[in-house]
Amino acid sequence: GGSGVGALEEALKAKEATLVALEAENGRLKERVRELSSLTDASINASHATVRGLREEVADKEERCKRLQREVDEAAPARERLEHQLASAQQLVKGSLLQHQKFEQQTEELSDQVDRLQRDKERLER
Repeated sequence: GGSGVGALEEALKAKEATLVALEAENGRLKERVRELSSLTDASINASHATVRGLREEVADKEERCKRLQREVDEAAPARERLEHQLASAQQLVKGSLLQHQKFEQQTEELSDQVDRLQRDKERLER
């Protein structure tokens, strides 16, 4: 009936809001990576733990995005008039996943950079 469509629309709106929030959080995480990349040698060890934490956050958010993608996909056949909404929700999910993949790559690069700095520091201390 009509109420099912309304509920589906509400669910999609909630998912879109969640994605917008995830994207905002992703922006904050990227800013944190920029801060980490300018750390001094004194905080290299602490940054290792931070990078691990960020990696876990990214993995968690990717899983949430994939789950949202599946839910959006499953809702697709419900009503033809929802197709436009679904398409934009899917674009949001894909965009968010791409951002997270890019961020994961940046995090790996930062981790490598931190490892290099650690090795350089150890060489200097010898």
